[in-house]
Amino acid sequence: MNQTEEIERNEIIGYAKRILPIKSISPESGGKGEGERADEICKILDEMGRKNYTRYDTKDKSGSIRSNIVLKIGNTERTLWLISHIDTVPEGDKTLWTKEPFAATIEGDKIYGRGSSDDCQAVFLSLMLAKRIKEGSLRYNLGLAFVADEELGSVYGIQYLLKQGI
Repeated sequence: MNQTEEIERNEIIGYAKRILPIKSISPESGGKGEGERADEICKILDEMGRKNYTRYDTKDKSGSIRSNIVLKIGNTERTLWLISHIDTVPEGDKTLWTKEPFAATIEGDKIYGRGSSDDCQAVFLSLMLAKRIKEGSLRYNLGLAFVADEELGSVYGIQYLLKQGI
């Protein structure tokens, strides 16, 4: 592994350790929603100097806040969107887990934890792009959307953002 790969590996592990332990389960499935995980993603964006994101929070039927974050890099007419969702399903029967579900367990080149593949790998990629892409360096805008509610239909996630004209 070269130095750049090592830096990127450590960056992904850092994001995993910050994001995976945060339960981001919909209220319909017994959770508190995506707010806390969205807060952490906003902190990460702030730390990298990407303060031009917009947070789109909406209330669901129960009155719980459902959180979405949109970041656009660039200033052209067209946008290439990368969409990742920040909610997870519950862990189910914990006795069936060989690792702590709401933690980032690193073993070799693997990261174990609820949501590490579906869909935090896309969250981590989006964060890495946000850190590396320079304004004006792309032919099109890069739009990064971190959305709520994908696991249960996207009513408060991508559907909500589309209704807002995003």
